[in-house]
Amino acid sequence: MRFRLVALLTAILVTPALAQISMQPMPRPVTLPPAATVQQDPDVATKVMTLDEAKAQIAKLRAEKRDLTLQLNDSTAKLNETLKTLTEWTTKGGNLVHAYCDGETLSRSSAGASEECSTSGYRCSPVEGTCRRSCNVTTDCAGYYVCDTAAHVCVHS
Repeated sequence: MRFRLVALLTAILVTPALAQISMQPMPRPVTLPPAATVQQDPDVATKVMTLDEAKAQIAKLRAEKRDLTLQLNDSTAKLNETLKTLTEWTTKGGNLVHAYCDGETLSRSSAGASEECSTSGYRCSPVEGTCRRSCNVTTDCAGYYVCDTAAHVCVHS
């Protein structure tokens, strides 16, 4: 009976202690996705270079770079020449400024200057691109002007 009494007392004392023990869930095994397979390049043997082939390829690329640099320098020189020409065309007093007729009585230049020819009684000369300064026939004169052929001037009619 003593044994039963000891067993009963032990059960009464141990049971509350067992209730305080927390049970952790067992971790589940992790399943990994299948590893990606590396495909072997069928031409891998032809892609490997020898040291001499690599040096030859480097020399070829350096020559191409040198040629491209020369072409770039040549293009830059041509661009600078073109910019200089444009400056001469568009700068007042430049040696390449061109005059042209922008209508029967308006003379313009590539530098942006303009002159209304009819204020002096003349038309623009299509050959020179400037206002006429004398006349031989009335068609050299602006509207409402006629040519005094003896004096070679346009006079108001």
